[in-house]
Amino acid sequence: MAKIEDKIKLLLKEAEDRKLHAEYLSELLKIYPDLEYETDKINMSYHCSKSVNNLVNECDIRDRPYSGGTLAVYPYIITSYGKVHSNPYCITIGFDDFPSDNWKENLLKFDINQIIIDKCNNYFETCIQERIAETQERITKAKEELERLHKL
Repeated sequence: MAKIEDKIKLLLKEAEDRKLHAEYLSELLKIYPDLEYETDKINMSYHCSKSVNNLVNECDIRDRPYSGGTLAVYPYIITSYGKVHSNPYCITIGFDDFPSDNWKENLLKFDINQIIIDKCNNYFETCIQERIAETQERITKAKEELERLHKL
């Protein structure tokens, strides 16, 4: 059983962390008056601002939660107070590592920085090259198996 002193220390630490977080948010709000707070389907939270859309230079590219393979980009900048995401904080760009027909237009519509468009393009190129390599390997193995069958 844990000691009550340990629980008190934990609660004080949590309170200190929350106060610091509130102070960071206050500072971010001064810099980005349009700052908003969003939460996704799996309770991940994002601090978002349209005023950073053309400044974002980092991103995560991943499946959207509970979306059945819908691929999205999550653009953001890193400030001294933490990440600030674009608004919207995630933008659909494809499905199962393949680009949608209008993925670039979707990003441009929200004035997302060209750096993010280039990162998405590189991501898709890498995914497609990997799929080609995997397919070529499967073709080679299938041809070898076919040749083996003909020798029998």
